[in-house]
Amino acid sequence: MNIFNRVANNFKAKAQNLFNQAFYSVIGNSSSSYDINGKTYLKEGYQKNSFVYSIIQAQAKKTAAIPYFIKKVENQTKAKAFKREIKRSNIADPQTKIFLKNLENKAFVPGDDNMDFPLANPNVEQTWTEFMAMYKTYMKMTGNCYIYMVAPEEGANKGVPIAMYILPAHLIEIVVKKDANYLIDEDPVDYYSLIEGTVWADFKSESVVHIKYPNPEFSLTGSHLYGQSPLRAALRNLECANEAITQNIKTMKNSGAFGIIHGKTNPLTPDQASEIKSRLTEMDNDPTRLSNIAGVSAEVGFTRMSLPTKDLMPFEYLNFDKKEIANCLNWFLIDSSISDYGGTIKEIKKENVVADIMPDLGLFENAFNMEILPRFKNYQNTMLVFDASTLPEMQSDMATLTNWLSTALLDGTITRNEYREALNYPIIEGNADFERYTTKMGIVPLEETFIAPEEPEAVIVDEKKNLIYKAGFNPNQLRGEGGQWGSGSWNKVDLQEQMKAHNEFEGSSFDLDGENLIGKKNAFSVGVFEDKSLALPLGTVLTDEILKDYYEQHKDILLSSDDLIIGTWIYEGQHWLDITKVVTGRMEAKRLKRLGIAHNQIKIFDLENIVEIDTGGTGL
Repeated sequence: MNIFNRVANNFKAKAQNLFNQAFYSVIGNSSSSYDINGKTYLKEGYQKNSFVYSIIQAQAKKTAAIPYFIKKVENQTKAKAFKREIKRSNIADPQTKIFLKNLENKAFVPGDDNMDFPLANPNVEQTWTEFMAMYKTYMKMTGNCYIYMVAPEEGANKGVPIAMYILPAHLIEIVVKKDANYLIDEDPVDYYSLIEGTVWADFKSESVVHIKYPNPEFSLTGSHLYGQSPLRAALRNLECANEAITQNIKTMKNSGAFGIIHGKTNPLTPDQASEIKSRLTEMDNDPTRLSNIAGVSAEVGFTRMSLPTKDLMPFEYLNFDKKEIANCLNWFLIDSSISDYGGTIKEIKKENVVADIMPDLGLFENAFNMEILPRFKNYQNTMLVFDASTLPEMQSDMATLTNWLSTALLDGTITRNEYREALNYPIIEGNADFERYTTKMGIVPLEETFIAPEEPEAVIVDEKKNLIYKAGFNPNQLRGEGGQWGSGSWNKVDLQEQMKAHNEFEGSSFDLDGENLIGKKNAFSVGVFEDKSLALPLGTVLTDEILKDYYEQHKDILLSSDDLIIGTWIYEGQHWLDITKVVTGRMEAKRLKRLGIAHNQIKIFDLENIVEIDTGGTGL
């Protein structure tokens, strides 16, 4: 049983009410012959005038198509600012999109998905799409929307709505409290009455949420409690448009203008006049072609008694009335023969969303967030927001958008994830590079963008040759005091500490000063003497004695360059030792990767994050 069947049992004789009498006395003074009440807007406007119907239908459908979400609020100030900013006309601009996303992240609880609507459907007869379309229809038709909430009056779920209905606004009267003072009382409304003919049904004020347009018609009897219908100011245009169509139908039915047939040179005798009238009646009733031909016994003339249609220009007035009605309904027309607003179809559609649809949804948001959502369990401190930014008419030109975004990305102004969000693409989670501000040199932190450009491939090849030259014991190299190649000593390395690191991390990297390089910021390493690599037989465990022998065997190479160390690792159960080159900085890491490829290394090693990075090398 629907709401109207349920309340029908409570119908009773309509009583007089001082407020209603005052209201009708206020709005009854109009030069239009139409009565100014909700039924007039319905019957003479929405149901009778095709232009009014088509505009309100377009508004209702667009309203129902606007996406929405409910989220838990983290910061009320930021959330209100977000709700306000998202209704601006430039929400599709990349700057605004990024600003709104940052504002949204601060306004709502981070990581929370959008919450479901508290009710799957508002009632058993409507979906939320139909509900929102009806809301818009009544707002445009009457200036009022009354949402009635059905809720248990006792028990664990007392006051929690189980259904919501939009009451027929054209049948609702507001009954005020006895001796209500509109300047002091917080809520002067006693209850709402649904009135049809001589019967009515009452609704408690706490069960009804009233959304309305502003009404400046203030009076001490409370006429301002009703919202003003947009059609009220257009009633004369509405009546004129309806009458124009009615008169046009009459003209079409009589097949021409009104006039008098008379004798052209001499007056017609009564018999002649009667004969002509009878003949005309026969012609009008006879559908055959010959019925259009008739003879009379006298020469007759015709004097027109009304202006022809082309002189009356009813369609010029009709177009004027249509334009005025559209103005009052706050709807920009696409038909260039009626509207002079100009602009492309997309621009006009966008203006309709920004100037009409979103402001009315803002009224709905405020009422829903303040008076409806808090009544549901687990929906305290939540917010409903309508977001039109994904509508086709709200989108920026794609070429302009991507050009702006690409420039901002290359200049380090936005991140790659902000770039993706501006294009309505999902963000890449779990990848820190998509959250970093980078420059056109690549995915490089800003603090490292001033490093000199990497050396060309020829330099890499030369460096390889140089290292190989050192491996061949260049006789021109400096010798240490003990006669060894290079200068200095590796004795600062604590072999036991390196073995401990090797077993813990399945690999180790110690410089010749004994520093453990694992965890060193922005440090990377790669083997550069593939012919010096040592792979222990399977089953053989690396010991400090083997490590010491390897140091002694290759100390001349180690001491020839400050960035060479002994690196160890375990690969598929086999222990390896190698002479590795260590660099710091991401730009140097890219250069090192190319060097690794030149030496057929499969991977380079990120010492800070303890991860391997593929080089694309063969390892052979």
